[in-house]
Amino acid sequence: MRSWRRAPMAEKCGRCGERFNVGQPQLVIEPREVTGRKFLRCRTCADEPVPDDLPALAERTPIEPSPLVRAGMVKLPFDYKAAQAGREPGEED
Repeated sequence: MRSWRRAPMAEKCGRCGERFNVGQPQLVIEPREVTGRKFLRCRTCADEPVPDDLPALAERTPIEPSPLVRAGMVKLPFDYKAAQAGREPGEED
């Protein structure tokens, strides 16, 4: 599959090694036979012109990390099986 997009980060062309700056158009080639593999081409190495209606790169805002919370240890009663049955430890039936 071949598609044009704007470069989300600084990358290199897979053919000539030209660096893409963020927001420059690049051709992405994804073969159907090989999953997870992408080939990037600059506008001079691509064999087709850059489309005129290529949208601008959308601004991404960083996600605020959530503060880390110490979970602590789980405290079980001394006789947790008796506590599950609804009895106090040491209590007879």
